[in-house]
Amino acid sequence: MVLMASSAEARRSRRQHVLPNGTTYWRSAFIHNPPQLAAPSPNAFLVEQAPDSVILPHFHQANQFQVVVAGGGRLGKHAVGRITAHYANAYTPYGPIHAGAEGLHYFTLRDDFDPGARFMPGARADLKPVRRRHALGEPLTPMTEDALAATAGIEQIAVLDPEPDGLGAWNYRVPPGTSTRGPDPHQGGGQYHVVVAGALRYGDVLLPPLSCLFISGAEAPLTLSAGPRGLELLVLQFPRKTNN
Repeated sequence: MVLMASSAEARRSRRQHVLPNGTTYWRSAFIHNPPQLAAPSPNAFLVEQAPDSVILPHFHQANQFQVVVAGGGRLGKHAVGRITAHYANAYTPYGPIHAGAEGLHYFTLRDDFDPGARFMPGARADLKPVRRRHALGEPLTPMTEDALAATAGIEQIAVLDPEPDGLGAWNYRVPPGTSTRGPDPHQGGGQYHVVVAGALRYGDVLLPPLSCLFISGAEAPLTLSAGPRGLELLVLQFPRKTNN
């Protein structure tokens, strides 16, 4: 299963939402695979959290990556900004999420259907006795357009060091008009590919920055083909599913 979303098209779905504590955010839907059609049912959206606002601690029933793409703030006690990757296992509480003066914009990338945030401490009874896990990568400094276009060789940097169950994240920089093979999806439980800079060529489509793809763990490794100005790409791989 391969699902794709271009940022130009996804931003047309941008809608305003208000949380029970009064925090305002805007949400753009990128990938939505209805749970009745296939399993897993990944979903991806971009959140634009209002300046100086707070999303209270909560958890979800799906495994989840978040990738900060603009603005800054704090996730729990940790400062986050462009580009920072965060991972949380299902039923792992995290937060609060504090947006700074410029707001905080981030992708939310899930490997399966989720009915919505369950806020703590009120939802404590809904927690399941599963492994709780967080992982937070160091902020990356994306290459400028000119620097990316002048890149001579392919670079791969571990953003989240791979773990035995497949969890991991990598940053790729690919020179213009060239390609490389991404990590093997069979090692994990599905991957998101997020275009940070330049463009990703997928078939006849050229995906601009903030576009994304999801590929299931049953797929072959994705060919990471750069557009005419190069490609900087995050690959975020979920852990393999277990019964625990």
